[in-house]
Amino acid sequence: MSTTKSAMSIESLALSISKKAVQDAIKAVKNSHAETKSSDSVFIFFNCDADKNVASMDIRYNNEAFGDNATGRKLLLKRVEHELAEGNISTSDAKAVRETILTGEPTDAGALLQYGTIERLLAI
Repeated sequence: MSTTKSAMSIESLALSISKKAVQDAIKAVKNSHAETKSSDSVFIFFNCDADKNVASMDIRYNNEAFGDNATGRKLLLKRVEHELAEGNISTSDAKAVRETILTGEPTDAGALLQYGTIERLLAI
């Protein structure tokens, strides 16, 4: 019982730290990209486990936020392509990942990736 409680406390603390880091990342993106200033959200690529458990997504490791605009989506795609080239993630349909990121809902590309996902984070 205490092990479960301790694990829950650690996960809660990690989520609090991650939330602060995400808020800082969103502010940084909004301040550095004029095109992003009108957007209320950003995308973050996360390396993760095969089950895409939230606990495996570390905002301190994956701390680049990409604006929901043409420039941000191209940069997000570049990051995903880099992770694919490095062998950190894999996909069975790179063309679908590319199209989904550039013209669709980038978070849907996460379902096409193994050991990686894309999350939309709303500005607070």
